[in-house]
Amino acid sequence: MLAVILTGCHRRPFNLFTGGDKDSTELLDIYALQRKSIEAENEVIAVIKADSTHRWAQHEFGWWYRYTHKSDEHIDYPNLAPGRDTCCLIHETVYDLNGRFIIDAIREFDPSVGEPFSYELMLREMVDEDTVIMLVPWNFAYGTNGNAFVRPYTNIRTRLTRHSSPYIDIELTEE
Repeated sequence: MLAVILTGCHRRPFNLFTGGDKDSTELLDIYALQRKSIEAENEVIAVIKADSTHRWAQHEFGWWYRYTHKSDEHIDYPNLAPGRDTCCLIHETVYDLNGRFIIDAIREFDPSVGEPFSYELMLREMVDEDTVIMLVPWNFAYGTNGNAFVRPYTNIRTRLTRHSSPYIDIELTEE
């Protein structure tokens, strides 16, 4: 006589939140940041759709931009590798997407001190005297921390002009 014994396997359902309260909280925080990021991108896209009078381009990383001035030396397909000198002089005028003025400053751009990621990449594509208007979601602008002028999680509309370095006329001497 042949006896067949059937046993059943029970597969546990996948549960993201099995690592305890700490893991659950961290996952919920990540989910909340992702949701805020998507909402920010949707808000920027809504502004683009409402502005049908201008032609905008979307950068491969997600912000939108349009040139308002291209200098005579502008190159449409530049080498995007960072230059030897990554510091430059910029003029930035920043608004939130509701049009509320935040700051207008001429300052030195230095990516080593936590500058917006979108600025760093756009400035590589620009030459001196180029001006661009950018619509930037918070995650590519001043991020979760903001700065002294821009609040955290703020989507921005910025006018960015790259200027020639004020240090060009300085003659280096060896002593």
